[in-house]
Amino acid sequence: MKTVTNFVQASMASQELCHCACTPVAGNQKKDKMKVKRIKDPSGNGFYTIAEGVDFEFENPLEKIRELYVTTNVIFDENILLLKSEKDEDLRKLMQNRKMAIYALYEKAFKEWEIKKKEYLSIEVPPALFKVLKSNSKKEQIQALKGLTVTNSELTAFICQAGENLGYKYSQYKSHHYPNGLEEDKLPEMFYTDGTGGDVKVIGETSLSDGQLKQAIDHRKVIVAKFLDNQDSWHCFFLTYKSLRGEERWEHPHLHYISNTWEIERSEVVKQLSDKNYSLPSLPHINYHTHRNPKDDKKEK
Repeated sequence: MKTVTNFVQASMASQELCHCACTPVAGNQKKDKMKVKRIKDPSGNGFYTIAEGVDFEFENPLEKIRELYVTTNVIFDENILLLKSEKDEDLRKLMQNRKMAIYALYEKAFKEWEIKKKEYLSIEVPPALFKVLKSNSKKEQIQALKGLTVTNSELTAFICQAGENLGYKYSQYKSHHYPNGLEEDKLPEMFYTDGTGGDVKVIGETSLSDGQLKQAIDHRKVIVAKFLDNQDSWHCFFLTYKSLRGEERWEHPHLHYISNTWEIERSEVVKQLSDKNYSLPSLPHINYHTHRNPKDDKKEK
């Protein structure tokens, strides 16, 4: 039994470099917590799930991250149960009452969240991150971030603690752009690689070649921007898939940082980061680690 579950997640808590693409997932951008698309494997052996977070603005950080954490866990656990029920008669009967099954999964996810919440609120966050929140000087912020390294868990903990302890609100915006000249209406329902340069796996009809699809994955531009706002003060941490792969001039996977001290309107920064060819001044970088490039404390010293 096989399943491939791919989460294009909205929280940088688990923001991952995804080697999968699909046609747009239907949903209401203003109302949905997460847009979900389930695609059957043509072999009949399992299915794929695309769970894509939507943009949000000025949310309570801890509440928003809880929402994303719980929703993602419920989707993942339901997929596992659906797969197991294909060969388990008792489980299949249980899953026929989907409302009851989902209720149980939410109960489980909320209990797990309480443990994760305590973890996020107790993680020791690099002091430099709080220093930039408290500073009104661009020069001081740049200096504070010089040489800084953060993990995805530390960044999520920072967002949670900034909300709980300092009253910051949390926003996220994501933009996705395929290479110029790509005929997007000819894309298959889903296509992906294993991220090691292997063959392209395709689900659905397309007239595009494997080479064109691989180019679409390798050269698409994805930007994820996370804002923390407190009255007139705002701070933005953003990445591109290219920066996450360490393919920019700064060779290490990294985040970019900008704030209101750059004297650029917040709305203009959001507008620029929605553009494939955004134009912003030279910005400080923060070394960034996920499970794909774990932090090596010996090398960081």
